[in-house]
Amino acid sequence: THAAVTAWAAATNYTLPHLEPGDTVIQSRCSKDTLLAHDEFGPMGFSFYSSIKPTAKHIYIVRDPRVRLPACAAVHAAQVKWLQARYPKSKVQQIGGTLEHDFMHLLFAPALYKDAQSSFGLWAGLANKGEVWSVPLLARFTKTRKPDFGKKWHWVDAPVLYPDVAKEANISRHDTAAVIRWLESH
Repeated sequence: THAAVTAWAAATNYTLPHLEPGDTVIQSRCSKDTLLAHDEFGPMGFSFYSSIKPTAKHIYIVRDPRVRLPACAAVHAAQVKWLQARYPKSKVQQIGGTLEHDFMHLLFAPALYKDAQSSFGLWAGLANKGEVWSVPLLARFTKTRKPDFGKKWHWVDAPVLYPDVAKEANISRHDTAAVIRWLESH
């Protein structure tokens, strides 16, 4: 995949992302149809990011800049604040653009933290040559929640605020403060 993408980039004059060894890329998907509205998606409890190396120079958060949902903006701001407090020597930066731009960052990330159940992140992660962190696959789709994708793949039993988890915790998708409190404490 890397060779094919590199050849495509050369043929189309596409500039591949410049990521340094040790850089971390986080896929953060939040939109009206995913924030406590879709059984397969939900924001990751911030503890998921606890294994980012403290020596990471850059932490890039790949998110869709076109999403203007106030709740997503608040979740992303809280995520940045949490990361900056935990990794004060790292430059935390939100990036995002075209699908190609975002996929390339996930694909070439030295360290990738992919979003829960995202097939976009899954495909990029499977082709990634660095290390990948992911929550287990949902049991309703597979018997093997943690397939062996090789030594570079790390399954993390981190909490995800799926709609059923939010319902059990009595958190409404319209209560952004409660969503953020849950993410910060999980």
